[in-house]
Order: sequence, then C-alpha cells, then structure tokens
Amino acid sequence: MPNGVPRTRGPAHIPGFTAPRTGFRPPATVEGPFDCGTNTSTSSSTTITLTTTRTVPVGAKLLLSIEFQATTPPNSISSITDNAANPLTYNIDVQDTTANINGAIVSADCPFGFPSGSVVTVNFAALGVNKNISADYVVGLVAGVGAFDKSADTETTSTTSNRFTSGATATTTQSDELWWGVAGIKAAEAAGTWWDVPFSQYKLVGSTHYMAVGYWISTVSAAVTASGTYATQGRNFGIVATYRAYLARPPEPVVVSQAVKLSAVI
Repeated sequence: MPNGVPRTRGPAHIPGFTAPRTGFRPPATVEGPFDCGTNTSTSSSTTITLTTTRTVPVGAKLLLSIEFQATTPPNSISSITDNAANPLTYNIDVQDTTANINGAIVSADCPFGFPSGSVVTVNFAALGVNKNISADYVVGLVAGVGAFDKSADTETTSTTSNRFTSGATATTTQSDELWWGVAGIKAAEAAGTWWDVPFSQYKLVGSTHYMAVGYWISTVSAAVTASGTYATQGRNFGIVATYRAYLARPPEPVVVSQAVKLSAVI
C-alpha cells in the first residue's frame, strides 16, 4: 500500500464509476394514440372513406377501427385500401348475422409516412346503412405483422343490454403492449360510453349506430377484456386487439474516461 493508500479492488471503487445494474430493463415507450380523423355514413352504400386530418410519421403504426351495419345480413369487409399503398392487416373482425352489426380492427405500418389528406377506402360485400370509421396512429410498436399479439370478440344480441364485452384474450406474450378496444352499439348513444378499468375512454363515433374506442398502454402481461357500459339499451359487440411494444432498450454501456483509467493504475 504505497503512501498508506489502499489499492483499489476493481473498477467499482474508482471515483466517478457507475456500475451497470444487473438485469436492469428500461421500460418500453409507446406514444399515442394520435387522432387522424373519423367519418360516419348513414347512406345505403357499399363504401365508406376517411380523409386523414393528421400526418402519420415514418415508422408509426396506423390503426383503423370500423363498425358497420348490413341492410340484409350478413355483411363483411371485402377490401381496404389507402392511396399510399400501405400494407393493411386485418387483426380481428366480427360478422354478426343476428345483431346485424359488424366490426373490425385493421393495422398498417407506414414505412414512408402517411400525409394528412390521405384517403382510406373501405369496401363492403353488401349494402350497409350505418357505417363508422376512425383512424389513429401509435409510435413505439413492433414493425410488421409481428406487432399483433392477442384478440377476442363477443356479440351481445339482447335488445335490453347496456353492457358490452370482448371476452378475454389469451395471456399477452409480453408486459409492454398497447390494448385496443372497439365496441359497436346499435342504439342512439349520444350520452356516451364508459369503459371499465383499465381502459381509457377515447372516442365515440356515429349518429344512429355508434362506435366507441378505448385503449390502455400496459406494463403487465394479462388476459385482456375490453368492456363497458352505455346509457341506452341495444345490441352490441366488443372486440379487442393487443400489440407488442418495441423490446426495451438494453443497459447503456459504461464509459470510463482515460483519466479515470490512468488513476486506477498503481
């Protein structure tokens, strides 16, 4: 021990040195959702369009929520396109021949962005009277079809119900996820819709039939149910889809300055 100064016992004893935290896992970051517009149509047709009101940045995930009624059930979506040719993926859709209301959640990567004023066109297999569509984007989700994780759907045919539920998904595969819920309500629902926790009430779209959208940014793995209550009674459906966030960042490397390195050499 020169000059009575004890020799250091490794880098953790060097002044200014911070050792990495073993197993430390910074949280994944999901930002959004960001509203890109809605549209409602009550005319009898096989098409609804939506013109976006906000630019979707490069690398974000576009989410489309859709609710529609068939003039004569059943009905289904025959195609969805946008004028940027983004790769659209059906994550879940509901075709209810009894309650006569149908819904879907569709996602798309935007590798080149998606400018405000872009047009999304949904074509249906049969005539529909009441149609609702909403567009949003989220930042921080896994790219490609690998973002989609779990889903569930339930239709309620009772005309005296004022509760909707998606039913439970299988347990999500990771803790950091976006949970996206959509409810279709065959009722005049101007009074609003209330989502059960942990979902946050986000949007209510429509005029005769209504579509409610709710979401939650999760930090735990769970079997997910999107459910809630609405003011008036009517048939309904609930659907939910979950999406994986990016893997959390690894611990930052430790940088030791040259001066600290030299001071450690005795």
